[in-house]
Amino acid sequence: MMPAIDRPELRGLLKTMSSWAKRLDRKSPDKTALIEFASLVSQVNANSLEFDESLNNQPLFSLRRHLAPLLYADVYRDNRIDTGIFGFRREGAAIPLHNHPQMSGFLRVIRGSIKIASFSFVDQSASIQHPSTPVRFEGEKILTPEDFAVFLDPVQDNFHSVTALEDESFFFDALVPGYLDNECKYFQPHKSVQASK
Repeated sequence: MMPAIDRPELRGLLKTMSSWAKRLDRKSPDKTALIEFASLVSQVNANSLEFDESLNNQPLFSLRRHLAPLLYADVYRDNRIDTGIFGFRREGAAIPLHNHPQMSGFLRVIRGSIKIASFSFVDQSASIQHPSTPVRFEGEKILTPEDFAVFLDPVQDNFHSVTALEDESFFFDALVPGYLDNECKYFQPHKSVQASK
């Protein structure tokens, strides 16, 4: 698939990401590949994504920009990676608590700032079949365009929410191996988890 934003610089980055993704095994990712992949994601910026200063002038979001508090656009996907851009119209808008089972996630802020709150299973062999499976709060991270891409492990930090700390905050998201046979699931935190934050 050709990138939705077809610029030579971005096309080259995505092709290299896809190549490195072969080494990100679901169970035990290659450490060198993780570092290299995160470095590649960190090279994605407003210029490579053709972002100008105004949300209202983004052609990727033109059909939905006046309606939705959260915007999304595909950038590129193949059988190894799935990439896209998420945008928040207003401070406080959020992507609720969710997971990406058996996927490595990489997130890079393009504009504004966001907060990621993450959780992990207390028992790493647990599954989400039971609605009250205990999880451990791993903390919160605040990210801006000056920060290196953050890595969300297939097990550690795999449950997370993302909240905008400024109007018109955007981030680039890369998942390995992409959705394929996996589905993102959303969760409602139990009161004891909310209290621990």
